[in-house]
Amino acid sequence: MLYLVECHSIQQLPELPKSLTALRLSSNSLTTILELSNLTNLVELSIIGTLVQEAQIKGLGRLRALRQLTLRVGKMALPPTDFSSLSQLQHLWVSCADSGSLIKLPSSLQELYIEDVQSPIDWSLFSNLENLSSLTIGGYTLEEIRFEVLGKLPKFNILGMSYCPLLETLTILPGLKEIQDLYLLQLPRLTEIQGLGELKSLRTLRMWDCNSIKSLNESDLSNLQNLKRLEICSCASLESMPGVPKSCQPTSVVARGSTETDKIDDLAKGAYGQALQNLNEMRLNYLPLFP
Repeated sequence: MLYLVECHSIQQLPELPKSLTALRLSSNSLTTILELSNLTNLVELSIIGTLVQEAQIKGLGRLRALRQLTLRVGKMALPPTDFSSLSQLQHLWVSCADSGSLIKLPSSLQELYIEDVQSPIDWSLFSNLENLSSLTIGGYTLEEIRFEVLGKLPKFNILGMSYCPLLETLTILPGLKEIQDLYLLQLPRLTEIQGLGELKSLRTLRMWDCNSIKSLNESDLSNLQNLKRLEICSCASLESMPGVPKSCQPTSVVARGSTETDKIDDLAKGAYGQALQNLNEMRLNYLPLFP
């Protein structure tokens, strides 16, 4: 294993041993071509940072032992890349400033995180992802999104949306009807979740920093008879939250506010008696997006 974290003075990598199984690199100063084709034993590869215009990553398609791959290069568009030859790849986290940078994805993929999305997603890329269970979209800069194909994937059940500054309406149906976990983080303009009440398989609903949401309809929440955990954090405009289903256990309804902690607490208490875990932090500390 070789970890080169925050090594911003590195402009090029030395020759690396073929036996290497894990490489993590974070740098903002790489200026040369990264030739990785000889590292055929890599199981984990992580490249994080801002590459200068001349820098390129070559040989990815030959790393057929990869199971985890992270390519986070900010808003710099990656060149068109075919990942389909990575037949063991299970976890992929990739910047997607240009949707044309993703040509094909491997059917082995189980978890996908795409970030810095600045153009419409090409959903045809997902049609072969029969093993995909989780998708997180971060840094989505468009005003609307429609989920296609996902409803046809047999194992897909977790959706996360994070840091989407312009998204106002989230349309659930028809593509997400069978999801079990829905995570919405920092969607400041989101005012409506269309089709929420139709998610009959939903087990977890987590909403953090969605400050334009004013209410969750009683009919929507009461229809979610499989809901086990409801977590509302720092949603300052929330005015009503009726109809929390009885399937939520008393320790599973959590409301946390920042500047309006008491207000959010009162809403949750009114919705489900003693179900609230009375957490009075003035700020929400870091928690992972997924449990």
